[in-house]
Amino acid sequence: MIKEPMPNSFPHPAYAKTVLAPNFEQTKKYLVPAMLSATRAHLVMLVRQNILERATGESLLTGLRSLEAEGVRDVTYDGKYEDLFFFMEHRLGELSSSDAVGNMQVARSRNDLDGTMCRWVTREKMLALLQNIHTLRARILEMMRAHVDTLMPGYTHTQPAQPTTLAHYLGAVAAFLERDAARFQAAFARVNLSPLGAVAFTTTGFPIDRALVADLLGFDAPVASSYDAVGGADYQTEIAGVTQTAAGGLSRFVTDLLFWATQEAGALSIGDEFVQ
Repeated sequence: MIKEPMPNSFPHPAYAKTVLAPNFEQTKKYLVPAMLSATRAHLVMLVRQNILERATGESLLTGLRSLEAEGVRDVTYDGKYEDLFFFMEHRLGELSSSDAVGNMQVARSRNDLDGTMCRWVTREKMLALLQNIHTLRARILEMMRAHVDTLMPGYTHTQPAQPTTLAHYLGAVAAFLERDAARFQAAFARVNLSPLGAVAFTTTGFPIDRALVADLLGFDAPVASSYDAVGGADYQTEIAGVTQTAAGGLSRFVTDLLFWATQEAGALSIGDEFVQ
C-alpha cells in the first residue's frame, strides 16, 4: 500500500477545508452579534467586580466598538487563525492593546461562551417563531368573527359528514396555535438562561457575578449547575420537538386548504396569480 506523506502541522488541509473553513463561515453568519455582546457584558462585570482595572476594561470595550463598526463580514478563512474567535481576539488586540486582550478570557472559557452564543441565537429564532404564531392566530380569530354564520360541510376521510360553520373549523386551528405558543413559551423559559460564569465547567475562584452578566444579556437567570451550563443540550431537542408539533398542526391545516381547493370539494378558489 502506498501512503501519501501526511503534513506534520495543524491543520491538515482536508480538515481545514471540511471542518475549519465551514465553521468559520457559519460563526461569521450567525454568532458575531452574540459573541460581541457576551464579551461586552463579561468585561463590564469584570470591571464592576474589581477583577479587571477600569482602564483595561475601557480599552477593551473601545476596541470592541471599533471591531463591531468595521465588521467581519468580508473576512474569509485563510488558515492563519483556527476559527473566527481567535481572529477577533487578535484583531481586538490590535484595536486596543496586545497586553489587555489577554484579560478578555479571565473567568471565562470557550465552553461557557459557546453555550451562551447558542442560547442567544436560539432564543432569537424562537421569538421570531412565536411572533409568527401570534400573527397567524390573530388573523384566524379575525376570520372566525367574520364567518360565524358561514355554513360548510365538516369532512371525515375526505367525505362530507356533518354541517358546521367556517368559524367552528377555524376555532380548532386557533386552539392548536394557542397550544403551540404555550409550548414555545414554556421551552423559552428553559432556553433563556445564561451559561456564562460556568467557565470550563467548574466556575472560577474569581468573585464573578453571574446574575449581573445574565441580566445584561437579557437572560432570566444563570444556568444553576455549571456542569449543566456547558454540557446540557436537551433544550435543543425540546425545541425540535415543539417545532415538529407545530409543523404537524400547520400541515394538517394546509392539507385541508388544498383539499378544499380541489374540483371535487370546490370550496376554495385560488387566484391565477398563485397557480403555476
